[in-house]
Amino acid sequence: MILFLTAISVSSPIYAAKSESPVIEYGAHYELKASNVPLRIKILREVVTTDGPKNIAIFKASSPFFEIDQRSIFILNRGKIVPSEYFYKKRILGKTDRESFTFDQDNNSSEPKSSGRKIGENILDKLSVQYQLQLDLIQEQEVKIGKSFSYLVKEKGSLKSYKFVVDSIEKIDTALGNLRTLRMIRERKKENRSTILWLAPKYKYTLVKMIQREKGKVWELDIKDWTKKR
Repeated sequence: MILFLTAISVSSPIYAAKSESPVIEYGAHYELKASNVPLRIKILREVVTTDGPKNIAIFKASSPFFEIDQRSIFILNRGKIVPSEYFYKKRILGKTDRESFTFDQDNNSSEPKSSGRKIGENILDKLSVQYQLQLDLIQEQEVKIGKSFSYLVKEKGSLKSYKFVVDSIEKIDTALGNLRTLRMIRERKKENRSTILWLAPKYKYTLVKMIQREKGKVWELDIKDWTKKR
């Protein structure tokens, strides 16, 4: 599962200092419902700071039949996430899928150029791209319907283009109340896969709901609480 995304005003850009970044300041818990798993699975999604400049993004879910452990180590550089390491493990009904890799510090310069990557363009992983989208939305002077955000993401040994489009402004009921959200669609080439994200401006564009459909299966992620870290 890949999680992972009218005018909105912002007060200032996000810089490298940890205390200034909303992706560092806040964490959230979710509940995951899957069509092929007869359980409701609790999810932790947060960013943990280290003693140095690095941060660790964590997405964790577990049950007797289902487990996901996803981590991305990165630094912040003036509103841009620069990842250095990525780890992913998924276990469903005894079947395990793993992926891990490191990034070059020199802006991933050894990555293949055939993917359409521009010189100097940053490369993300499947977890850090979610937080980069959040930061980009915060830094926008206004976010309008039809606005798109594109990223290069390293996945299974190759670079893939992730494109998110603001589809509509929608009010939805959540555990945090009735929220005004940006309904965003991840554009995909395959017709049998779809991902819809709802992000709440009131909560720093935190993901509050997601529905993903793939090969006849449906995954639904709903936020349960949102906490400001001390």
